[in-house]
Amino acid sequence: MNILKNFNEEQIKVLNIIKNICNRNNIKAYLVGGAVRDSLLSKDIRDIDICIEEEPMIIINLLKEVDKFEYYSNFHTANVVFKNKVSVDLIRCRKEEYKFNGDLPCVTPSNIYDDLYRRDFTVNALAYDLIEEKIIDFFNGLEDLKNKKIKKIHKNSYEEDCTRIFRAIKYSNRYSFKIEDIHEIENCIKKNILNTVSNDRI
Repeated sequence: MNILKNFNEEQIKVLNIIKNICNRNNIKAYLVGGAVRDSLLSKDIRDIDICIEEEPMIIINLLKEVDKFEYYSNFHTANVVFKNKVSVDLIRCRKEEYKFNGDLPCVTPSNIYDDLYRRDFTVNALAYDLIEEKIIDFFNGLEDLKNKKIKKIHKNSYEEDCTRIFRAIKYSNRYSFKIEDIHEIENCIKKNILNTVSNDRI
């Protein structure tokens, strides 16, 4: 399934540049998250996130078309703005662990499964393999997209990061999706889970 038909010409140019560099250097690269979700829903693509199984600076140092970039070493991520004004977030595939609920996560490099597992909802945990040109769906996100459901991926998701409650409401309203975990969210609010959010997370 080629989902790139819903991207504009300038976005496609940037994706192909990154794809070719990754292909030449044997680096796995995946379009992830909202761009995949919105493309499948035939929406305009606003945010482009690409997960790679390597440090983003390796790719950035090979790019000739970059206007500017910012690298965040603690999270192994970089925001890259190309000369054609397309902005891309390059993210190293990673695993996250929380020292306590509401804290910012501790990040360690990992693979695409762990990177998708750490995400908030199944419809946001879809990936498109740029090299092999296929969709990756470990958590039945395609089915939930079809059935218009917002559903968490793993146990304790709302407890470890209660801002996911706000995101569930946001996506439910934006796409007219049903929140599958509504009773769990209600219970979290009753337990004052919102008080656990750290200042950094706010």
